[in-house]
Amino acid sequence: MSKTFFNDNLLLKVIKTITDFKSENKQTFYTTDAIKKQVGRYVKDNCSPDDSFNANFGKFLKSNEKRLGIVEIGKDRLIKDDCGNPTTCSEWKIL
Repeated sequence: MSKTFFNDNLLLKVIKTITDFKSENKQTFYTTDAIKKQVGRYVKDNCSPDDSFNANFGKFLKSNEKRLGIVEIGKDRLIKDDCGNPTTCSEWKIL
């Protein structure tokens, strides 16, 4: 399991985010979608994965799949951030 700089204090907030996705009838979401729900925007951060907020958020999702009721169904999905910069993220299925 990858180490992340997030801890269990984030868990309830992410559970609410996933509950919101369910109420919107979403069956899948990208890591970027969850970040946008948490902080209001998604911008590619240009730093190492160890220091990246975005990468660590994805690691948090991965390490808490069972607790969150999600499963990773794809890695390195090509997307654009809110500024139009190309980046990648994971895609998740809500169970």
